[in-house]
Amino acid sequence: MTRHALPALAAAVLCFQVLFADELRDSRGSAWTFALLCIAPGLMLLYLLRSEGVRLALPEWPRPLPADAWTPGG
Repeated sequence: MTRHALPALAAAVLCFQVLFADELRDSRGSAWTFALLCIAPGLMLLYLLRSEGVRLALPEWPRPLPADAWTPGG
């Protein structure tokens, strides 16, 4: 459940930031503004750095087909 919620939460926070961009710009020196602006990247980092993340691996090199693989009617 949590692994699917992190990207959705990050997207929701980004939408919130876009909707209230003027208010965030007005309170530029506030610690709350800094925390709010760091939530979305932090959630994405948590999603990408957790141990259950997707593992990328190189596929096996293709092997040649056996000699009888291309016989007609087979």
